Amino acid sequence: MSEPVALSELSFIWKLYDGQRLINTDNYDDPETLRHHLLALMRDDPKLPRERFFHYFEKARNDESRRKEQTPHAAFRQLDLKKKNYLTVRDIQRLPSNLLTRVVNNYIRPQADEVEELLKDEL
Repeated sequence: MSEPVALSELSFIWKLYDGQRLINTDNYDDPETLRHHLLALMRDDPKLPRERFFHYFEKARNDESRRKEQTPHAAFRQLDLKKKNYLTVRDIQRLPSNLLTRVVNNYIRPQADEVEELLKDEL
């Protein structure tokens, strides 16, 4: 396995949010964005361990994900169909688009519920 590399050294688009450097996930409407990020996280390694995904998750998640207390463990479990605690290139390439979309929409970039939004507007 190669030496650990910081996320800041990978080819992601970064943005500043509340003084923090976060991965720009504005284009998550396309499930291939998550697939691309997963493949980039692998670097030269044959496996993407869940711990490396956890660091990515913390940088990519939105405020709603934090509010709902979504965990990187739960998100990775959705992706790790064979329950090996790592993903290979082949695993990532075979992930169905609807699964990638579900992980983004439910764990990484969930949207606020409509009822909650209406309540916020009324306050």
